[in-house]
Amino acid sequence: MPIHGLTENVRLVRIGRFRLGFKTRRQGKEFPQAVPWFIPDVKDGVDLDALYAALEPYNPHVETWDVDKWSVKRKGDKMVGPTVIPVSLPIEDSFPWDNIFPQYLKCYRAGGLICKGDGRNVLYRVDTDDGHVCSAEELDNLECNRERCPKFTPPPESGLKPQCAFVGTFHFLLRGYPGFESFVFETSSPNSIKNINTSLLMLKGMFGKLLGLPALLTVTLENFEVQGQSRQAPIVTMSLDPKAEHIDPVATKQFLAMKEEQEAEEPPQPVDFYPDEAPVEEEPPARMFQCFHPDCDKELSSAEVDACVARAQDKGIIVPVEADYYCKEHLTALMEAQGESDE
Repeated sequence: MPIHGLTENVRLVRIGRFRLGFKTRRQGKEFPQAVPWFIPDVKDGVDLDALYAALEPYNPHVETWDVDKWSVKRKGDKMVGPTVIPVSLPIEDSFPWDNIFPQYLKCYRAGGLICKGDGRNVLYRVDTDDGHVCSAEELDNLECNRERCPKFTPPPESGLKPQCAFVGTFHFLLRGYPGFESFVFETSSPNSIKNINTSLLMLKGMFGKLLGLPALLTVTLENFEVQGQSRQAPIVTMSLDPKAEHIDPVATKQFLAMKEEQEAEEPPQPVDFYPDEAPVEEEPPARMFQCFHPDCDKELSSAEVDACVARAQDKGIIVPVEADYYCKEHLTALMEAQGESDE
């Protein structure tokens, strides 16, 4: 018998992500720099040789597989990093792709995620003043409306830039890389999100499934007009892999023809970014921390961890390193054991 609330939940083990940019410094400050190729960011222990071997057959233009040399500004039309990723879908899913391609409006600040919504409902909110995480009842009284949200659409007179953005997180297996661990590609581009959504719907319709289908993620530079100026931005598309042996060539042609027809009917939207900055992926989702106490199974966001540690520091309590992972209840108990209390 299934355990309701547990058995139906799917958790993909993520070992790395692919980005379309990196951070660069100007005048002592960090700024995002977009590039039209994928830059991997993987956990310790990932077999880099196997990762590069999986990417190399699809990226003959890459001259060096030294990732550090990919973090450079683009010069002309030269591509120094991989522009194609061979992927397969790790699990079966159906629209709106809650498992393999969840999409939300997310707002970040230093320390992690502070707000998440679906365009109607607020699903997660942290009070930035005291680190309080809103309860389900409190969330019921909040609205997620990007047209009225000052984080997504700041008033023109404020001079502020948006802090909230679309975030689509695409989970996939890297074909050719051993194991069942997944990688992710995160994008805040509405055009890339639409492209991947459309491809998933077409694949599901043509084959009746997604699990195991060999596909390609491809990044290309698209031309847009922003505030009267011509600009370029990297856009990601997904298609069937024509080299895959167990895919019918006729199905591949049908897929490409349907995709071209859909793109002709709906031209790309202008990319919304500021003239002095290139578009780039948003900050990654906040890491969740497990409470260190052996009898506690709570997961903590970065904001909650920061708030708990700040409380301890305000009381002058010497907090051991592992206490960074205690929830509020057990951190308070730790403080009381040292002769202090937060009350």
